Amino acid sequence: MTELLAYVDESERPGRYLMSCVLIDRADAGRARSATRSLLLPGQRRLHFYSESDRRQRALVAGLLATDVGASVFVCRSAPGQRSADARAVCLAAIVVDLQSTGEPVRLTLESRPSQDADDHPVIWVASPDATADL
Repeated sequence: MTELLAYVDESERPGRYLMSCVLIDRADAGRARSATRSLLLPGQRRLHFYSESDRRQRALVAGLLATDVGASVFVCRSAPGQRSADARAVCLAAIVVDLQSTGEPVRLTLESRPSQDADDHPVIWVASPDATADL
């Protein structure tokens, strides 16, 4: 049985909360990591679009598309004053349900902050009682 690796990161914009999920077969992970590392500029330790120019972002997207991994984006529209934690919970629950639909074991790794972990755990367990996650 194949094990899949799922990596999740979030982004917040006015009126919406987005979570992206990259899904890759464990056997292909080394190749994808090497390809991703090759996109780093000298002195960079990690990729983060926030600090990149539009031109560089386009180059990164092209490079990441060449790695041929699956990716999905989950969007929760939010009303003014809605807590971002509520929108995050909706997106995360949708991701867990989507990952379960693969029928394969999935190791879920979230980009998070320690303050979010306490909120994320119950969402994962309610959406998937037998899930395991690296938070």
